[in-house]
Amino acid sequence: MVDDMCFAQSLYSIFRRGARPPVRSVACWLTFLFLLPGPGAQSFAEEAAPISISELNRAEPVDFETEVLPILQKNCLACHNASDAESDLVLETPQTIRQGGSLGPAVVPGDSEESLLLLVSAHREEPLMPPVDNERGADPLTPDELGLIKKWIDEGAEGTVGEGPESLTWQPISPQFQPILATAISQDGQYVACGRGNRLFVYHWPTRQLVARLVDPDPLNNGTGQGLQVAHLDMVQSLAFSPRADLLASGGFRTVKLWRRAPYARLSETDLDVMSDVLATSGDARWFASGDSNGSIRLLDVTSPQELRLLEGHVGGLTALVFSGDSRWLVSAAADNLRIWNVAEGRQVGQLAVPAAQLLAVLDQGKQIITSGTDNIIRVWAAPDLAAAGPDDSSPVEGEAVEGEAVEGEAVEGEAELAPLRELNGHGAEITALATLPGAPGQVVSGSLDGTLRHWDTEQGSEIRKLDTG
Repeated sequence: MVDDMCFAQSLYSIFRRGARPPVRSVACWLTFLFLLPGPGAQSFAEEAAPISISELNRAEPVDFETEVLPILQKNCLACHNASDAESDLVLETPQTIRQGGSLGPAVVPGDSEESLLLLVSAHREEPLMPPVDNERGADPLTPDELGLIKKWIDEGAEGTVGEGPESLTWQPISPQFQPILATAISQDGQYVACGRGNRLFVYHWPTRQLVARLVDPDPLNNGTGQGLQVAHLDMVQSLAFSPRADLLASGGFRTVKLWRRAPYARLSETDLDVMSDVLATSGDARWFASGDSNGSIRLLDVTSPQELRLLEGHVGGLTALVFSGDSRWLVSAAADNLRIWNVAEGRQVGQLAVPAAQLLAVLDQGKQIITSGTDNIIRVWAAPDLAAAGPDDSSPVEGEAVEGEAVEGEAVEGEAELAPLRELNGHGAEITALATLPGAPGQVVSGSLDGTLRHWDTEQGSEIRKLDTG
C-alpha cells in the first residue's frame, strides 16, 4: 500500500509539473489511479481542490504594505523576489505585480476573477501556488488571506511600499552617567563583569584588578571618525558568563553582544632574574611561586607584584611546589627534604625528611602530603601540626627544625627516615601527574607513563578505579 501511494504521488507530481507522456501511458496511469483505495484518492483530491475565498464586509480599503505584503512575504517572496524571480515574476510591489512575469500580468486591476495571482493562489488554475511539494515550507493561503487579496485587486491593486522604519538617531551618553544595571561573576569565581552606563568592565576578583574594558569597534562614531569607545550605544542591561568563562554576553537595546576572552591574557609581569625550574599558583589565584636550581623559592603576591619574597633553606634544586587547597601553605620538595611555608608570612613552619619527591599534592587543608618519585610509588605523609603555627606565633612547631635538636619529621645522623602513613602501589612506570579532587577529601588521581589514570582513596590506601588511557 505504501509503495503504491508513493508511486501514485510521483505520477501526480509529473502531471502537476506539466509533463506530457504518451497517450497509452496516460491511459495506464489513469487506470491505476482509479484502482487506488479511497483514502489515497481522497488526499489527492483535497490537495487539488479549490480553496474558498472569504468575502470581506468592510468599508475601509485594503492597504497593500500592511495587509497584503505580509501574506506574500510569508508564502510567495521566497521564490518571487527581485533577486530570485521564478517565471520572471516579482511580487514585492504593486507595480511589479501588475507588470507580471513570463505568464503575463499577475493581476487585472479591478477584476479579481481574471487575475492570475488570485486564481493560482486559490487553486482554481494551474500552476497551483504555492506548490504542494515546495521546498520553502510555504503553506497554501487561507480563505481570509485570499479574501484580502481579492478585495485589494477589485479596489484597483494600488499601493506603495515604504523604505522601512527610519533609523534611530543615537545620542551619546554622558561619560559621567554610569549606573550599574547588570553584573555577572564567572562560575570559577575568577572574573566579575559589570556595566557602567553603556561601558563594560571586567575585573579579576581574587586580586580586585581591572583586567579589561570592553569596547565595540563598530558602534556609531562621534562625528570625527573615531569610535565612541563604548560597549553599547544604550545601557548595558544584562550580563552572563559562559560556563568556562571564555565568553561574556552583554545585552542592550535590541542587541546581544558576545565577547571572547583573549587566551593567555597576563594579569601582571614580574622579572624573576633567574630560570624557573618549577612553578605553582594558589587556588585563589593570588599567589605565585617559582623554584630554581639553587634551592631558592620566589613567592609573589599578585595583588602587590612589587613585593617579591625570597624563601631559602633548601639544599639543591627544587623538584616540586604545590599550594594547599585553602592557599595558606606552600609545600616544596628538593633533594634534601620537604618544607612547609606559611604563605601569608613567607616563613618556614615545618619540614619532613622524606625521599626526594618529583610530584606533590596536599590534602585535608595541609594535614596530609602526597608524594611520588621515580620508583612508581605514591606515599602519604602526615604533615606537621600546622595549627600551632599561627600568624603571630614565631615559636617552632612539631616538625620544624630547631638548631641542636631533633624533632619529629626530621632525619638526624644515625636515625631512620620518617615512615609514610601508607604507600599506594599499582603503577608500572614513572608517575607523571598528581591531582587532588575538589570536594573529595582523601582522594587523589595519578597519571603514569604506563598509560593509566588511577583514582585513589588515601585514607584506606586503596585504588578506587583505573582508567586505561593508552
